[in-house]
Formats: sequence, C-alpha cells, structure tokens
Amino acid sequence: MATVMLRVSSTASRSLLTLAKRVGMTRNDALSWILVETAPPHVPKRGNATRSEPLTLDISDQATEILGRVVTASESSSSIVVEAYLGREYR
Repeated sequence: MATVMLRVSSTASRSLLTLAKRVGMTRNDALSWILVETAPPHVPKRGNATRSEPLTLDISDQATEILGRVVTASESSSSIVVEAYLGREYR
C-alpha cells in the first residue's frame, strides 16, 4: 500500500464516495479498483476543475504503479489524473 495525497474537485470526491458506497468498498479500495481495472482516460495537461478537496488515500501497489505511469505519460499531476478517472461514470 502507498499513500497518495491529492486535491480533487468536490464532484470527483462525491463520485468516489458514491462508487465506494454502491459497491461496498472503502474509498481507498474503490480508487485502487478504478486505477487497476479501467483504461486510462484522456488526461488534459491542466485540469479545468477547481480542486479544493484534499484527499489522502492508501492505494494498492499495483494502483500506485499505474497512477505513476499515467502521470508520466500525460505529463500531469496525480490530482489531475485521478480527477480524469473520477470524471467518468461508473455504474
């Protein structure tokens, strides 16, 4: 497990919480699942959202590795990458 410190929009924070509740996971596990099990989204160089919600989550090592790869490939921050992942609708 690795700890990631992020700043996301309130919409993204609510999306993560809603998904976690819907599938019976913690927010940590829900974010790890999103990173590992879904394809990387299109990540803008700069995010448009106001990232005002601080999040500190413990995600799996595999999720941490994937997050690092997407951050490097998109030349963006972890917060922007996670925001892009959470911008999708998960049902």
